[in-house]
Amino acid sequence: MIRIVNSITYRFVLLLMKKIALLLFLACSFTLETEYMYIKKYIDAERENKVQKILVRYNTNKELVEYIFNIANEFDMDPLLIIALIKIESDFVEHAVSSVGAYGTSQISRIANIDVNIELNRHNTYDNILISILFLKKLLVRFNGDLVTTLRYYNGGNIYDSRRYSKKTQRYARNIFKERNKLIELTAN
Repeated sequence: MIRIVNSITYRFVLLLMKKIALLLFLACSFTLETEYMYIKKYIDAERENKVQKILVRYNTNKELVEYIFNIANEFDMDPLLIIALIKIESDFVEHAVSSVGAYGTSQISRIANIDVNIELNRHNTYDNILISILFLKKLLVRFNGDLVTTLRYYNGGNIYDSRRYSKKTQRYARNIFKERNKLIELTAN
């Protein structure tokens, strides 16, 4: 008889523990989901604030700036760096063409387009920005994360370090960093 009571008590206690565990799990899930929603809302508001400040500074279109934020974040790149690069390269002129044939907001050459992805169209504004991000990522790997060298190469191509282009590409990298620092200051809360 004692064995039956202990067995029933054991099953009851086990069932009770399972129910408590389930309730705790649900409570934690709800708390985590609520916390996640709060953090996401905060991040979205902070991002919207940055986008608005950038729109005022550069007088460009919101869809383009939001795209830059989305695609840069997707590829783990700093969106402010990409915006600074576009400011220096083309001042947000979507159909800008350089004297050497680089095209668009990010001034993508035909060779860079082919090197990154032949299926992307450098004449399409959104592809142009995507190509620049993918090209920067590729160069960062090539140059072991050295952003200065990456930017110099982005600007000068294979001749980025030749005597003729060295000062020009150094100045280019400095200008990108200056613009990015202005953006960081502008978008700081």
